[in-house]
Amino acid sequence: YNTLTEGVSAPEISLSLSATQVGMGDCVILEWNVLHADEVLLDEEQIDNSGTQEICPLFDHTYTIDAYWIGGIEHATISIDVE
Repeated sequence: YNTLTEGVSAPEISLSLSATQVGMGDCVILEWNVLHADEVLLDEEQIDNSGTQEICPLFDHTYTIDAYWIGGIEHATISIDVE
C-alpha cells in the first residue's frame, strides 16, 4: 500500500510510426501522446508529453519513450526496420 500514489494514475503511453519498414533515407512520422506523466523522454532526450517528429533512419532502430511519474517510470517502445 503506497499512500504517495493513491489516487494518482500511472502514465498512459501511445506511440506510433507512419510506417514500420522504410528504405534507407526514407522519412516517417513518429507520433506520441503521454498522459499522467511529470516528465517524458524519447531515447533519453526530454520531449513534450505529446507531439510528432519526422525521422529519417539509416539503420534499424527501436525508439523508447520513458514516462516519469510519482510512482516510478513507465516505458513504451516501437521499432522501425530499414531495408
